[in-house]
Amino acid sequence: MAVFGLHKPNNADGRFVYLSSHKTYSSEDYAKQNYKLYLTDELDKDEHGRIFTYYRLHAMDAHSPEQAMRYSICCPKCGAVLRQIGRSLNYHDLGLYECPECSAEKEGRN
Repeated sequence: MAVFGLHKPNNADGRFVYLSSHKTYSSEDYAKQNYKLYLTDELDKDEHGRIFTYYRLHAMDAHSPEQAMRYSICCPKCGAVLRQIGRSLNYHDLGLYECPECSAEKEGRN
């Protein structure tokens, strides 16, 4: 599992917060203690053997579903904005995301 630390650019406004990611090369336990927000990847294989990557957003501080929806997160692979496809699991393990660009490429739609 890869862990991606997230940071806000200085020009973030109050309504939506754009987050860019960087690979940390550290464990999730380390990220849990040192990053306010971070992503972990989750891999899934379809019936054709293609592997799809999804990302789970995690927060150090508790987030309501409304707070978690404020984030626009850049894909760690291509930089496109991720799309939320799954709900929060609890107040710290937030939404599940996929990259529409990377998914389209994997499915051959590009």
